[in-house]
Amino acid sequence: MISLRSSRYIKFRLKVLQKACLLELLILLIVGIDGLAQTQSYRFKHFSTEQGLSYHQVSCTIEDYKGFIWIGTVNGLNRYDGYEFKNFFPSSSDSTSISSNKIRVLFEDSRNNLFIGTSNGLNIYDHRTEKFSRVQLISEKGDLIDSQINDIKEYTDGKLWVATTNGVFVLNEDQSFHEHFSHNNEVSNDLPNNTIGKMLFDKDGRIWMGGQKHISQLDVKNGTFTHFPIKEKFKIDREPPVNAITQDSKGRIWFSSNQAGLSLFDEVAQKFEYYPLKSIDENDLLLNRVRAIKEDEKGNLWLGTFDGLIIFNPDTHAETKIVNDPNDPYSLNNNAILNIYEDKRGNYWLGAYHGGINYLDKNFNVFKHYQHTGDEKGLSYNVISYIAEGEDGRIWIATDRGGLNV
Repeated sequence: MISLRSSRYIKFRLKVLQKACLLELLILLIVGIDGLAQTQSYRFKHFSTEQGLSYHQVSCTIEDYKGFIWIGTVNGLNRYDGYEFKNFFPSSSDSTSISSNKIRVLFEDSRNNLFIGTSNGLNIYDHRTEKFSRVQLISEKGDLIDSQINDIKEYTDGKLWVATTNGVFVLNEDQSFHEHFSHNNEVSNDLPNNTIGKMLFDKDGRIWMGGQKHISQLDVKNGTFTHFPIKEKFKIDREPPVNAITQDSKGRIWFSSNQAGLSLFDEVAQKFEYYPLKSIDENDLLLNRVRAIKEDEKGNLWLGTFDGLIIFNPDTHAETKIVNDPNDPYSLNNNAILNIYEDKRGNYWLGAYHGGINYLDKNFNVFKHYQHTGDEKGLSYNVISYIAEGEDGRIWIATDRGGLNV
């Protein structure tokens, strides 16, 4: 007859056997890894100048129809094929080179044309020849206008909208002139200023243009503007335009600027209101700058700030903050996140101020990792000899030189 004590021991051993495969895999993940006792569940790969990126300050990222990843920096354009980078720079002796090394925005239209907006005009890339040509921006009078390109969007009719430091240009499918929106003191229904940072085409067909002191909403049907003043949280000498503006899956419109942090549009009151975040000091001018907003498949907003990445749930108000950890080689390598891009496989490319690209592969983030760092509450040693689950559900970890952990 089996005693109660023997029965419990058999159950304990069965649990060990049932989970043997998983535990062996956990051993492989733990052995030889240096870092924190328990690192963040988000693990990043890094691409910077050491891997061939032209510069470490990334301004924009996009995946083209062929699967290439294009990365714009303040010193050159880069194309990544999954193995290596190819760099593109301007050349005064080559008219088919890109017009500037300062890349501001990348956009691919519905006809697979790749547009590159720079600090010195708009370019279109020829995939066959790997050369660039200039897209001329002209006024209603036919005058050529040199502009910094801040944003590019395609409307439902196929026309290209280009936000610049000289208003917004609308181009036909062949990149010829169609319309130009700009500030005009003699016209009441126009833009409050010419510098437009970001645009949004919402689900109702409205066009939002983020300027320096206002966000302007254009009713496309009647051609009239409604202007919403940005409620300034901070007073700063220079007034840069809106950093990001987006509409989430529930129709809410969010924007961010250096003056106002994160703001939410109140459809009833018809105004934007400052939205405080718990993860950052709302009175800190530098850290409260939200530079990028991206919604994930679960409805969370990924917010790129100068104080790390914040994953924010607008419904529950829960926040997860992800920052650099010098002891973890898979953490963010820089806390200043300037832009966030999701590729066609659902992986994230985070452009950093001085860290290049922080790449988040979903398949690389299945497990949490426990490692030895010397902390008395952490794992005692990195070389694992055996793992088992106790009857109470606790995991027992035997190490080679650090004794037993539970």
